Order: sequence, then structure tokens, then C-alpha cells
Amino acid sequence: MTDALLNDQLDFVQLLLEKGLDIFNFLTDWRLEDLYFATNAIKNNFFSRLFRSLPDDRANMTLQAIGNVLEQIIGNGYQHPYSTKQFDPHLRTVVDPSKQPGRNRKCWSNTGSADHSSEVRNSNDFGLLYVWIPGGGVRGNEEDDPTGWGEEVTTCFRYPYTELLQWALLTCRFSLARFMVLSGEEAIAKALLSVRILRGMRKFVDSESEVEIIKSLKAQEEYV
Repeated sequence: MTDALLNDQLDFVQLLLEKGLDIFNFLTDWRLEDLYFATNAIKNNFFSRLFRSLPDDRANMTLQAIGNVLEQIIGNGYQHPYSTKQFDPHLRTVVDPSKQPGRNRKCWSNTGSADHSSEVRNSNDFGLLYVWIPGGGVRGNEEDDPTGWGEEVTTCFRYPYTELLQWALLTCRFSLARFMVLSGEEAIAKALLSVRILRGMRKFVDSESEVEIIKSLKAQEEYV
């Protein structure tokens, strides 16, 4: 699933969900950080440039840093849940994989730190296939863990499609973003959030060197 998201392969994402992948168990807090970190590690992509262009750029790709980025993008005093220091029970839930019967749990790193690695199958910066290895672990030829369970108590998101929507918008994976809007909870609220994020992203784009991106962002606003 992680590979399908990183490679913007909507068909594979839909297929995995149709085959029974539990998105609530898959999207842990540290796996979401992995997605942001993997995207930022790809040089010369829009997200990495956007992240560096903001005043509060941070070396470590944490959810709190992402929350700060979204606050600056949306503006108007918006407070993102990632930026709050206290645990928000309305947005997240804690699960104990040891109490879940029948789970084929694999050993994943649950550090959430920036010490990760990714394997790139092509030397180009565009149109690549990426295989993401969480926590720098070695997966070899094994398939991505469809359950999202680690060996320790894990924090999962109560609204995973909303979290993936924000990631897809910030990383310009617009087909995935549209799918996330229509999936799961509160489609109208997610559509309105999408417009606010897209409009905010245009403010931080260089109008001369990023003409195509500006056109793309405007088109997505109209589409939503």
C-alpha cells in the first residue's frame, strides 16, 4: 500500500482496499510520517521545495512540522491538530495489536524519526517507482504489511482518509486526493479543506518558475 501511494498508483490503492486492506489499521502515525519523509527525500519535487520555502522549515520530517506547514499554508489563524502538544482523542485512537486475534504482525520500526531509507529504481527524479522501507528495515521481496500493526501499541488515525488527503494535496498527487475526498467520512468537509489547502499552496509558489504548477493548482481548485 505504501508503494502504491508513493508511486501515485490509484488503481492499486483501490484494488488493495477492495481486497480488504483495513485503512484504519494501515495508517499509523509513524507510517504517515514515513510517507511525508519519503516524498521529501525525492529531490526537485514540489513538496520538498514547498517545505523548504516556509519560515519554519525543520530538519526532521515530523507530523508536528507538517502541521505547522499546513497552518502557514491555510492561514487565517487556522490551528492544525498535528501542532497541538496534547493527545486529541477525537482524531486518534490507540490500539494494542497483541489483543487483536489473527493478525500477522511483522517487525516495523515505530520510531517516527527521520532515520529512514528508500530504494529508487531509476535515476530520474520524475516518473519513478519507489519502494519504501520503513525504519530502514529490509523487506526484500515481501509484500507491504497490509495490517499496519507493529509489535508495540500503535497510534492510528480516526479519520485516515482525511490524513491521506492532506498528504496527497501537499505532494501534488491529485488523482489520489480526489479519491480520498470521496472515500470515508465527510466528503463535503474534505472538499472545502482541499480548496483552502490548494489556494494556500499557490501563495508559496514562485509565479515565474512554477507556471505549470500554478496552472495545475488552479485547475484542481475548479475541479473540486
